[in-house]
Amino acid sequence: MIGLRLPLDPNEGWNAYHAAAAMGAGPLYPGPQSFMINNYPPLSFYFVGALGGVFGDNIIAGRIVSLLSLVAVAFRHFFCRLPHGLARAGRHSSRPCSSSAGLLAFTDYVGMDDPQMLAHAIAMAGFLVLLREPPRYRGRRRGCSALRRGRVS
Repeated sequence: MIGLRLPLDPNEGWNAYHAAAAMGAGPLYPGPQSFMINNYPPLSFYFVGALGGVFGDNIIAGRIVSLLSLVAVAFRHFFCRLPHGLARAGRHSSRPCSSSAGLLAFTDYVGMDDPQMLAHAIAMAGFLVLLREPPRYRGRRRGCSALRRGRVS
């Protein structure tokens, strides 16, 4: 499905257009006089646009990013359980696979050029940083996981 030259969803064209705009083909966000609204954060457009230059197609690059993001989310589900001893003890260790299977079965975001899966992967990375903190570093790690400056209490 990755190489299919037909859109899987109307959002794929929208996201490919904005990835091209992020790479200099036009303004990423419309002016205030425009009737078009773009409420997506720009990170995914820059990332997919850069990979689109490598693969020659922004939609295919977005689909690859989506699949890799699913793999990252599944691994981070597993590693989030390690500090709590659940994965080592073998209890509930199949849950990350079942949650990824639920994404495959019940959503259309997996393998589709849409920023949603990349957002999940980034959010899970921040959550993993937060869970793995020792008590004496809580303020610094919370700030890092939230990508904010200063101490977060």
